[in-house]
Amino acid sequence: MDYCLENGYPLGAPLCGAKGVMTARRIKSRDELIPGRFGILEPPGDAPALPGPQIILVPGIAFAQDGARLGRGGGYYDRYLMGRDAMAIGLCHESAFVSELPSGPLDIRMGAVALPGGIWDARRQAWVSA
Repeated sequence: MDYCLENGYPLGAPLCGAKGVMTARRIKSRDELIPGRFGILEPPGDAPALPGPQIILVPGIAFAQDGARLGRGGGYYDRYLMGRDAMAIGLCHESAFVSELPSGPLDIRMGAVALPGGIWDARRQAWVSA
């Protein structure tokens, strides 16, 4: 986030709305973020929309080598990612990166998983950097 903000790249943060709908809203500073519906920092409701992000960083409880994600069960990210032409990158610690996870037909897989020790390319099933 800091790199994007310092170098003028457009940066969005998720805003969770009613009925599992999430939108990306543009932010220009971390100071704009406020506690939202679930106590997670998010932009205010009047922040401008950020259409068509190219890279989407996705949190999760756990990620698998094939890009499967275990979230919190609300489906916000799955609905947001559905049909988007963007690279979804999961973010987790090594202890949350596992060989496999159960996955349903509506679960969107990540293209890669970023861990403190490197980036796993879920499509090629190989480390990009370590």
